[in-house]
Amino acid sequence: MLLTVDVGNTRATWIAHPEPSVSWDSRPRYVHGDKGLRQPEDPQALRAWLRSVGVAGSVLLHAVVAPRRAAELLEIAREVGVARCIGAGDPALRLDVANLCREPERVGKDRLLAASEARARFGGAAVAVDAGTAITVDAVDESGAFRGGAIAPGPRLLARALRAETELLPEVDFRAVNAERGRDTQSAIELALFHGTGGLVDRLIAIVGQGLAPRGVLLCGGYAPMLSPALSTPHERERDVIHRALVRLYRAGGG
Repeated sequence: MLLTVDVGNTRATWIAHPEPSVSWDSRPRYVHGDKGLRQPEDPQALRAWLRSVGVAGSVLLHAVVAPRRAAELLEIAREVGVARCIGAGDPALRLDVANLCREPERVGKDRLLAASEARARFGGAAVAVDAGTAITVDAVDESGAFRGGAIAPGPRLLARALRAETELLPEVDFRAVNAERGRDTQSAIELALFHGTGGLVDRLIAIVGQGLAPRGVLLCGGYAPMLSPALSTPHERERDVIHRALVRLYRAGGG
């Protein structure tokens, strides 16, 4: 059995891979906690799910942006019988993009994995947009070098910051709205949140991809389905990008 877990700031998503031929949509999955939905973390429920899919003796591949949270989750996995835990970038799970950033050790593995998957999908230079707690827009060039990119607050953070730092403005949900002037406070915020985020990402894609002639833009992350209609930049949307990259790299390395 092969397991993957993407430990983000908002949620930790687990997917079990019983065999390569099983479609991605039918692979068992579990979300451990979700701050966006105010779903509490339940260690006992995670243990029960891991046991139900039969992980004894399995290999766990992980991508982590929240280290303290990840340490607790990996310990639970070991408790229920996972035999080996391998992180993105470890010798058995080598990344296939060269990190050219000034401080390569500080670049999130999720950004590198999304860029890797974008390059694999389009066969060359590409831009990866991961729309989650934060929105990251990153470029990989034709040679497979990660060239960096941009990081912006995600829709939930923007909405909450506006509410927290003002006296009267409400917190609104990120949702698709028509491109027309808001006629009350809530609709005005919704307009800015949806179309403003779309415009922000369009502009960042143009800047990040400048001079690289990207062959495509890959959009992923929890907000990808909602953000996609707000973008004018042609793109492809994919689910489970981080998980797909983990599995691909592991198998490419002989795992």
